[in-house]
Amino acid sequence: MYRRLIKLSIKALLKIKNLNDNYVIMGDLNTPHVQLGCSKTNRNGHVLYKWLQDHSTQVIGSNEATYIQEGYVEKLDWVLADVEPSLLYSHFQTHPLLGTIKSGHKPITYTVDCSPDSRPTECARQQHIFPQANWSLYYIELNKLLSRREPKEVRTTENLIDYSHFITDCITKACQLSIPE
Repeated sequence: MYRRLIKLSIKALLKIKNLNDNYVIMGDLNTPHVQLGCSKTNRNGHVLYKWLQDHSTQVIGSNEATYIQEGYVEKLDWVLADVEPSLLYSHFQTHPLLGTIKSGHKPITYTVDCSPDSRPTECARQQHIFPQANWSLYYIELNKLLSRREPKEVRTTENLIDYSHFITDCITKACQLSIPE
């Protein structure tokens, strides 16, 4: 789902940060700032730059422009992470526009360098045996759960937050049903 960002909200960023200390935020934030390698700064860029300074958040990747359309070239797509998860990201690349894509956003790829948790099982929050998962059951259950609500209901920030919780709950329930512990 994409919704054009008119105003970057510190409240929304804080909610994401408070969900988990090891957060990653990525997307088209429309937040250029000259201190981040952009050609100009807008209001959202000031908000993002202050957020980065105040919350030990790292920008992952290069300063290469991620958006090109009608002569406007800028870095608008960002991957932001807390210090610890930012160390897991490497090989960040911005690629040329693909075919007839009209969005103007260049594809971005990166590698997440991680491995299974080596801590004892009792230290892990929850452990699942993914190779034994019944993925057919997962997709059937997830589709059934997601069909209970229409995305058309999302009209305000509160609706969006509520809808994202709904999606997270659906994914969690489908996982619990189809992935053995």
